[in-house]
Amino acid sequence: MKEINMSIVYFYKTKQKNLEVTSKYVSIIRMALTNLGYECVEVDTITHCNKRSQYGIVTIDVIHALDAIKKGYKPVICWIQGILPEESYMRNESNLRKYILSSIEKRALKSIDFTIYVSRKMQEHYKEKYGVYSDRAYIMPCFSMEASEVELQSEIIEKNIFLYSGRLDVWQCFEKTIYLYKEIEDRYGDTKFLVMTHQKEDAERIIQNSGIKHYEVDYATGLEYQEKIKQCKFGFCIRGNNVVNHVATPTKFSDYIGNGIIPIYSKNTVDFYERAKDNPYCICMDDDSWKNKLDCLHEQEIDIPDLKFHFMKTFGNYYSSEYHVNELMKCFQRAGL
Repeated sequence: MKEINMSIVYFYKTKQKNLEVTSKYVSIIRMALTNLGYECVEVDTITHCNKRSQYGIVTIDVIHALDAIKKGYKPVICWIQGILPEESYMRNESNLRKYILSSIEKRALKSIDFTIYVSRKMQEHYKEKYGVYSDRAYIMPCFSMEASEVELQSEIIEKNIFLYSGRLDVWQCFEKTIYLYKEIEDRYGDTKFLVMTHQKEDAERIIQNSGIKHYEVDYATGLEYQEKIKQCKFGFCIRGNNVVNHVATPTKFSDYIGNGIIPIYSKNTVDFYERAKDNPYCICMDDDSWKNKLDCLHEQEIDIPDLKFHFMKTFGNYYSSEYHVNELMKCFQRAGL
């Protein structure tokens, strides 16, 4: 990509899709470009680019990226949140929709000037599926909290409260989590299950049919949510074995890390699994020794300074806006932006 002298970068429809998840991520991209001297402008529509002018553009899905490419914007920077064809098939089971979306995705990926992936596994997926690979790329996980933000009122965590936070969609494995927690409650007895979801009635019905004895279903946002979940010792993030989950980096993990909560997860979120596997305060339910690890952590009072030390060692750069802003700036510069 030849070097282009531009002063304006449009952020195209970046506030129209899942704003709770995207706002932090987009702000990091914006900060990196701003620090390099570009003016960043939010837009919901774009016209054909004047041939005498060059405008950069940032999009948060490949369909918008292809639209910008067709209208003459360059360079086109695209953050890919998820793999659209496979996600669509999970929802609709339509091979035709999957084929059409794959065609759009392939065309876009071959034309995008700079790509931001959420995981290395996502980058590998596109290389295997389409033969698409470029060194004009950066990998940054989805996250909502910084690893450095762990702040708890006490120096220890005593109560064995287990957290589930999020929606009840099939792919989030809520019912599988219910069965897993029921085993844990039967094993220890002195536990409680906290479910934070806006689908409170559905959650209540499912839990009541499970035989779980000690639970609470609630919903909150913002600071109220943070205060509520800080009482928890463990947090679930179970995912099924499919390519959509393999490439994903759920923001739920950063909520847990940022609030000093020990994650219990499956190996199917590959990026997090690879990063966390040596951390003494992370429990993968697919590891042979996970129940022994849970036994130890269940019995002991968690020393917050030690937990913070290990979380920072593992996730200090992974969940850090400052780190990703600086690294993105270097990558943008190497790419000729």
